[in-house]
Amino acid sequence: MFNSTVEEIKQVLRYAMMKIGLRAGNWPSESETALIIQHVVFNYSSHTLDEIKIAFDMAIAGKLNADPNCFENFSCLYFSSIMNAYRLWAAEAYRQTVKPKAEQKIYTAEDLLDMKRGDTEAAYQRMLSGRQNVVPGVMKEMLVLDEFVKDENEIVDFLVSSINGGRKNLYIKDKP
Repeated sequence: MFNSTVEEIKQVLRYAMMKIGLRAGNWPSESETALIIQHVVFNYSSHTLDEIKIAFDMAIAGKLNADPNCFENFSCLYFSSIMNAYRLWAAEAYRQTVKPKAEQKIYTAEDLLDMKRGDTEAAYQRMLSGRQNVVPGVMKEMLVLDEFVKDENEIVDFLVSSINGGRKNLYIKDKP
């Protein structure tokens, strides 16, 4: 509502007055309307003009815990009773739509090793395409652990011979 003009707010208030059936003779005077607008802007500016319309539509449809009858007196108190009931409804509707966070998965040691193997394979693919020329620490760890090489001193020779030999993958068997 921060970007709304006074005329736009007046139009929404007129909409609400018409929806609740307020007779034209009981509409607020210009000074009362100015006071209501000041009250709306000060207390309900976090809502859009469409939300105000929705709140009054819901109130007259009996979907809010608020009496839609203003008893021929559209006042700040009456407006607040509708909007506060709307706020309660909206907060509950939001809570029902927000999904709880999924529980964090606890990975096994084998899961973690498989992730490292995936990282090693990804690094090898980058080396094959010429986008990487540095051997990451995880790759060194996994090549030794999985016995591709006996120690880290053999890694560069192993990778060069694998790449030059046409090996397409480290952890996926090449088709014959």
